[in-house]
Parts: sequence; C-alpha cells; structure tokens
Amino acid sequence: MLKGFKIIGHRGFGPTNNSNNPDLIEYPENTLKSFQYVLDNGADGIELDVYSSADDIAVVIHDERLHDHVIDEQKQQAGLKPVSQYAYQELKGFDLYKNQKIPSLREVLDLVAEYDEKIINLDVKDPKTVPLILNEMERLGKPHINQVIVSSYKWDILRDFRSRNAHINLVPAIKSALLFGKGNIEKDTYKPLVDKYQDNFEKPVLEFHKDIGAYAFDCSITDYTPELIDLAASQGVGLQLSTGMKRVSAQETEYDVLQELHTAAQQKIPFAICKVDEPQLVKENLGSQF
Repeated sequence: MLKGFKIIGHRGFGPTNNSNNPDLIEYPENTLKSFQYVLDNGADGIELDVYSSADDIAVVIHDERLHDHVIDEQKQQAGLKPVSQYAYQELKGFDLYKNQKIPSLREVLDLVAEYDEKIINLDVKDPKTVPLILNEMERLGKPHINQVIVSSYKWDILRDFRSRNAHINLVPAIKSALLFGKGNIEKDTYKPLVDKYQDNFEKPVLEFHKDIGAYAFDCSITDYTPELIDLAASQGVGLQLSTGMKRVSAQETEYDVLQELHTAAQQKIPFAICKVDEPQLVKENLGSQF
C-alpha cells in the first residue's frame, strides 16, 4: 500500500478554463505536455479523466461532450458532439491549444511508465471504459499496475471494476449530499451550506467499503472535515482530496488542509493524496518538509 503524503497534478497542470492565461494555454488540461511538465517538476503523480471513443478507445478528456473552451476556434463551428460519437482519429483532429491533442489512455500510461513510482489516478465517469481500462492495465503489467488508482462518484462503476478484477485500487468519491444532506448543498456550486456532516453519514460509505474493499476515501476539498481522517483511520485506508471543477491557483490553495493531511499521513492513516492545480508551485509553497 502507498505510504505518506502525496501531491498529484489535477488534469496535469490544472483545468484550462481561462484561455487568456499564457501558462494554461502552454499546458492545457489532460494533455501529454501537461502531464509530462508536472511529472518533470516534482509532482508525485497525475489525475486524469477517461471516456470511450466511438471505436472503443479509452481517451483522456474531462467532459462527456466536447466544449468550445477546450478546442480551437477552427473546430467550434463544426457542431460539437459527445466524445463517444467520434472515432479516435477524429478526436485527434481537435487542437487543445498549442497543437496539443486529446491523448489516448495508452499514451498517458506509457508516458507515466517512464517515471519511477508515480501515481496515476483515473477519474472514471463512463461505464463503457471499465473493460478498456482493465485491458490497458493488463498490458501495462506489474509493477506499474500498482500505481493506478481508480476513483469515481458513480459507485456502480467501481462495483463493475471489482467484479472484473480483485486487485485494482478503488476509491469511492463521496458526494456532498451524502456528507451534508441534500438540503444543505448549494444547487449551482455544490458547496455545503453547513460545516458539519449529517448524522450517520459514514454508514453508506462503510457499507460500500465492505462491498468493494476501498483503497481510500475521496471527496472535494470544499467538503472535507477532520471526521474523514477518523473514518479512514478506522478502516486502515487512505484519504484523497480533490480540487473543484474550476482552477484553483497555488496562491488560492488551502494549505491548512494540506498540512492537516500531511500530519494525518504520518500519524493516523496510511497515506493522503491531494489533487491540486499547479502542483510544483504548491509543493514549493508547502516547503521542503513536504
């Protein structure tokens, strides 16, 4: 099992939701250039998103449907469809700024395999990708397969993974409504309106953990409270926190939470993973002890 405190790059260098920022254009989200950049500059791994193409190729892209903010102007007039309606070679025709293309999962796994002991966190939303991902992991082989962590808010996807593979590292992402109660979540932003979890929030989490043997628990950093450390510690599993949908710069990162998780990973839980934007800058701001 993984040990210690880890910082990994959320979609590589982070979401590209402001195309006027030269840094974001240089390292657009979920691209090989972005992943290589953060791995070369101290990140302990990468987080990425996986969907399937029309010809059953696992591709790395955040959204189910192509959007204007992640492709060049030349293609915006073409009428953007869901990723699943494009063949892989068609998807390769889109430009994600600076001539960066939508990569296949195979390309990303092969890139990370060139590094020693880097984490690969797959955020899976598309149930069709389950067999595709497992095929790529089998091709990757050991020891690299142990670096892969699969997380999802769609717990049925994780059940499918476990039914097909007894050893893959699975991490259920916990929805805000389960933690705080549906009435305590802001509709548009999904941010909690209260600062305390609802009673018995842990029951469905522990029941699901019993079903699949979770490797860690996961939630958004805006949903985190120290109760999750205690819950993970009680089960002997790790804890994983994610940034939000929109970019969070290194200056805006919640360092008090990261420091709390660092302490927990030394004293209470096997490991803590923080998915952040601008990971190399976050690590610099945290200091050498991290």
